[in-house]
Amino acid sequence: MSARILAFDRMGTVLGESLAAVWRERGGCVLDASAGGGLASVLAGVTPYGVVLTEPRLDESAFVRQSLAAPDAAAAFAGELHGQTMAFLADCRAAIRAMMPAGRGYVLALCIDDFAAKILGLSQTPIANQARAAALKSMAKEYGRMGLGFNTFVCQPPREMVEKSAWRAHREQLKVYALRYRPVGVGGYSRFIISMINGDPPANGSVLCLGNGVMEMTA
Repeated sequence: MSARILAFDRMGTVLGESLAAVWRERGGCVLDASAGGGLASVLAGVTPYGVVLTEPRLDESAFVRQSLAAPDAAAAFAGELHGQTMAFLADCRAAIRAMMPAGRGYVLALCIDDFAAKILGLSQTPIANQARAAALKSMAKEYGRMGLGFNTFVCQPPREMVEKSAWRAHREQLKVYALRYRPVGVGGYSRFIISMINGDPPANGSVLCLGNGVMEMTA
């Protein structure tokens, strides 16, 4: 396990930091591309066991509010969204090139469920979530035959993402998922995702919705 490298496009997110911590606890090595010039640069000459693309950065809900007040903001939103999507695809390409020589590896995209995010007042990224899921599904069809795996994990916001008071304040709205909704700790998500990476499951191109109750987001 000590030789297994898990590369991240960037650190600093709740899910990303937790995944990295669990991976290290289990003897793995972590690379942070945001501190090394991007994935293409960090992965040069490196064959990672997996690549994690952390949650989208662009708060789409904020742009929608701006567009309602200033229609010209829609063009800026489209440009930002296009740039984010192209950067995601470039990172996928770098990951594929790095892992193909080994004939195995995983590209994992992390997303936060936009429905729960809206309830809790967090940023929402529904367009990016769907774009990621669609892109990885397509890549799974093409590169799955070469031993590479591509899965998208859409998580309800982990317990640590907001204050305890917020969970109490929105418990009625969160009944859409479960009658007595309890947020999942970020460690629970991380351990499950790491088990997926290590277990080589028969799932490729899938969208795995993690949380309590029935998720609203589907691909």
